[in-house]
Amino acid sequence: MYTLAFALLFIASAQTAVAAKLVNFEKARPGRDVYASRKALATSNASASRMRNRTRSPASKERGRKHGAQLASAASRGVAGGARSTRPPARVTFPSGASLPVVKGSDRAGQEYHDPNRSGIPLLNTSGAHRLKMLSDNFSVAEIARSGGKTFGAARIDPRQVTCLQRIRNHVGSPVLIRSGYRSFSHNIEVYRRLGKRPTKSQHLSGRAADIKIEGMTGLEIAKAAIDACGPDVAVGLGPAYAHIDVRGDSSVWKYEGVTNRQVAEVERYRMARRMALKGRPRRQRRGSPLKRGYN
Repeated sequence: MYTLAFALLFIASAQTAVAAKLVNFEKARPGRDVYASRKALATSNASASRMRNRTRSPASKERGRKHGAQLASAASRGVAGGARSTRPPARVTFPSGASLPVVKGSDRAGQEYHDPNRSGIPLLNTSGAHRLKMLSDNFSVAEIARSGGKTFGAARIDPRQVTCLQRIRNHVGSPVLIRSGYRSFSHNIEVYRRLGKRPTKSQHLSGRAADIKIEGMTGLEIAKAAIDACGPDVAVGLGPAYAHIDVRGDSSVWKYEGVTNRQVAEVERYRMARRMALKGRPRRQRRGSPLKRGYN
């Protein structure tokens, strides 16, 4: 009996509370009929009840935790809203699949590793065991991080330059000797001082250039081979029996001592003919395709 009385009392109290809430709701929302008010109140109560009584399963909590970790990881990489990170890579990967770690160096104006061209190519660790790494089928770190007889334990090396050198090697089918690859800022000054000339913003400082020699070929022949292998946009400097090759991104051509203007003009004509020939071919048949930046 007491149980029944208690239940009836509870039901009456609940009805009274709902009625009071309905009155307040209708007062706050004048101009609406009772049916609409009752429906809105029921929807509001149901929504509030779901919010109060919602419980998350262990699997749901785990999914939330993983999602939060992914967002934190993306934020730490500087990735937000689909934007790509502008932070420099930790390593640079080369055509062979080998990679070199990025290092910090004194790169302010006038310092050892200053890059006046602002190429954005990072400074890499080229010391110790790294020097033995092959960056492509035929070129090692030791060959490229060197200028004359001077080697560098830290250097800039553009993967596109390595790709270009390997293409030339494959095209001519003969060894390519790198006379000068990367140069530090101070060493570049020393090179030009020995020549009695004012230092330039050489692409060697950016790791995008190499002075090469190929047995049995003149500088003019090497230049043409580079245009064939690396595309008409490769920059070349003509020497009598060597050539400067760089991937700065424009088709500059110049001469060194012992080369005539006629030879420079011949390179220009050859480049133009090559460019026209490439335009007339389907894309899949083109050789000497553009060199892509390969930072990973």
